[in-house]
Amino acid sequence: MVLILIAVPTALMSGLLSSIFDSPAEGIRVFFIMVGAGAVLLVCELFIEEARERRQLKKRALASGNKK
Repeated sequence: MVLILIAVPTALMSGLLSSIFDSPAEGIRVFFIMVGAGAVLLVCELFIEEARERRQLKKRALASGNKK
């Protein structure tokens, strides 16, 4: 969730600066590219988190199975 707090303001700032210094069309394009990149990173973060949880569950299941 920290990613969202960083990605959205960065996208807004980059889009705003591009629209001021380049053109409004370029600013909109940069904004959506940055938001898209943030969304991709968020999905990757969620997949990594899910993989970690599955690994921990497997490790616990193996550990409890060995004690019996």
